[in-house]
Amino acid sequence: GVMGPTLITGAALGYLYSRLFNLDNTLTIALIVVGMSTMHTATTKTPIASMILVLEMVGFPNLIIPIILSNAISFIISMDFSLYKGQIQSKEVLLRRSLKNTDVLETIIVKTAMNDNFKLLKENDLLADVFQTLNQYKVSALPVINAKKELCGMISSGDFQKGFSKGHEFVHEIMTRDVIVAYPDETLATVFDKLTDYRIENLPILASKEQLKVIGVISFIDVESYYEKAMIEIRKDDKVSVEDMLDDF
Repeated sequence: GVMGPTLITGAALGYLYSRLFNLDNTLTIALIVVGMSTMHTATTKTPIASMILVLEMVGFPNLIIPIILSNAISFIISMDFSLYKGQIQSKEVLLRRSLKNTDVLETIIVKTAMNDNFKLLKENDLLADVFQTLNQYKVSALPVINAKKELCGMISSGDFQKGFSKGHEFVHEIMTRDVIVAYPDETLATVFDKLTDYRIENLPILASKEQLKVIGVISFIDVESYYEKAMIEIRKDDKVSVEDMLDDF
């Protein structure tokens, strides 16, 4: 988990700081609350959400100004660090370990495994609507298309958090323009390598290298799901082969 440990660590640091300077109980409580929000901001890069979370938990609305200031400083000092990037990497490691027979992925093409039930964003969509869309489709990123209905970018939950906190208004202002893509005739082995090499969770699938129309998306979950289905079929075939051999005897 991320939330519990970061909040406890922030509270502990705030308490230790107050004890170091022998502050009274009122200031100690204030430092504990501010420390919780500051640490959560540093580890998740979500200053606004961290402030709301802590104030909802403990109250003390009179601390909103110190929390805003400390969150802003924490956000700037921590730069691009985020525990969520580490979690994605851990997910990749676990998935690599679970896909022991990676040769199976060479037998499955993207067209078979891709998800064609997806949402496209437009480059002039409002950021205020993006968060709701990400939650509705339960995805971490969505493709962005231009007026020609061609892929022009991707926007992730991380992009949204950064852009929203900096006051950006439209998708095109914060979207990632250098997009890693997949094609329907590629194998899941190729897709898996792209996902892990670039540390991303899903890929838009284009009709072809010449046509930039998005025809689907594919994620780690899709790759793992089709791998498991393929392995089940292999085990069934192996079982049938063994039974046939026994019948021959």
